[in-house]
Amino acid sequence: DAPADWESIPPDLVDAILTAGQCTGTDMQVPVSLCVHLHPKWVEACDDVQFCRWGVETKLKESVLVRWVALKHLEDFGAGEWTLTNNWLHFRNSNIPEDAVVLSCRRSMDEYADMSKLIEDISGKLTVLPDGLADAAARCKVFSSENVGGTDKLLVELTKGKMRVTGEGIRG
Repeated sequence: DAPADWESIPPDLVDAILTAGQCTGTDMQVPVSLCVHLHPKWVEACDDVQFCRWGVETKLKESVLVRWVALKHLEDFGAGEWTLTNNWLHFRNSNIPEDAVVLSCRRSMDEYADMSKLIEDISGKLTVLPDGLADAAARCKVFSSENVGGTDKLLVELTKGKMRVTGEGIRG
């Protein structure tokens, strides 16, 4: 099915996809955990350990499920427009068709669980993340970025007045 009716990508959509994608799983026996769920009002992903939902008006009329591995290069791609067809979600990096490069991502037809109840049950008080967290995470990422299979994850532990950020890899 050929792409048509291109639309501008909504602000923050690519950031939402890239952030949610970090919460997808790696277990091929749970195919839906490998996907990013694009809903008309948010983008989300869950691997049964972590969950992310980013509220963003996607302009979609229906939910779309796409494997993270197909979406993870959107930032480098520079997508500016997109369109949805029966089996594909298409992105292009130019509004001049003869100059455009199109990235087409196959849609998954699996059902995505409604995670709204999970969010409704969240309680507690808001916490301001400490200054220096981004710097500490960047340093730790040096170790975890060498891990095989996209397991580039950090552990952040926060207690009153203290922060510990851990990244593990083959070199340390």
